[in-house]
Amino acid sequence: MNNKISGIYKIRNKITGKYYIGSSDNILGTTGRWMEHINGLKANRHENSYLQNAWNKYGKENFEFSILKEISKNDLFSLEQKYLDEAKKDGKRCYNLSFLATGGGFGGHKHSEETKKRISKKLIGRVSPMKGKKIPYKKNCHCDHSIYTFKNIQTNEIFTGTRYQFWTKYNFHRAAISNLIRGISKSSYGWIIDQHL
Repeated sequence: MNNKISGIYKIRNKITGKYYIGSSDNILGTTGRWMEHINGLKANRHENSYLQNAWNKYGKENFEFSILKEISKNDLFSLEQKYLDEAKKDGKRCYNLSFLATGGGFGGHKHSEETKKRISKKLIGRVSPMKGKKIPYKKNCHCDHSIYTFKNIQTNEIFTGTRYQFWTKYNFHRAAISNLIRGISKSSYGWIIDQHL
């Protein structure tokens, strides 16, 4: 029996009303997208610094998770973009770092070359919310603080920093970056590992 639920979900701050919109072809369960969010937030290492800061300030009990729409895996990407277009109108009432559906939590989705170029173009010049901030180092943390150089082979843009800084700036799913670093993927959304310092 397949218990996977595919659809659009929301994480809402019950105190401020601010929210995060996401999508996944596996929202619930011990390996689902919600559990990924919760584990990251509890460990203070979530890829979205705005959501992480709010979680730290208001506490786990003041956040609610809800499924906005169950939909088949095939239609998930286009519907997520519609929800993000609406969320963009709320501006600062939304925790999303990007309003472009990149399929971050959607395992197995493949973008066309045209879509990859559009995503890459939209992200150029975006200022990271971590710019000017130090990444806290935790004793006994197994986080990767190595410095990597990423290169966008479509735009020739270069980014040097930790994997955390990279996924925070470009709102990439951590697994995609991990696969680049480990050599499982040669490129992701036009990005390659240029060198490992």
